Amino acid sequence: MGGPGGSGWTLLESVARIIPESFGLTLIFPDHRGTGLSTVLGCDDSDSQTITTDCITYLTSKWGIDGLSQFSITAAVHDLSVQIQSYQIDHPGRITIYGMSYGALWLNRFLQICPTLIQSAVMDGVVNPYLVFLSRYDLWASAIALQFLTYCQTDPDCSRYFPVD
Repeated sequence: MGGPGGSGWTLLESVARIIPESFGLTLIFPDHRGTGLSTVLGCDDSDSQTITTDCITYLTSKWGIDGLSQFSITAAVHDLSVQIQSYQIDHPGRITIYGMSYGALWLNRFLQICPTLIQSAVMDGVVNPYLVFLSRYDLWASAIALQFLTYCQTDPDCSRYFPVD
């Protein structure tokens, strides 16, 4: 998912409109530790995106240095690997991870630590901060998703795992 700091759940409704149920995919939207439905890592002013000295002091007193280290991208990779392994107990099959924006960095770290746990990965890059226009985000995301899924239907290996019917 994007971010950092964003919850995967915020994209659930949009993605559900883009990817039809007929694709037969199970979509999982994990939250990175410290965001969304997980334990939130933040200061008293939860809307603030600014890290101040007071905020750092507050977080250090609340969590300690060892506790804060558990909110790392590496810890989030371990969380995701446990989630995938737990899911596969009752739902064996092919796993593909799609990471966009910060999620691409998270996916990169995942592939360093757990390269054999999934069968494929799609990295949808980190956004150029000088070209970000969120008013067009839905159009871009839709176009990319449709291109990928269209390609998948024309590729024998991909379409075998993601059949349309």
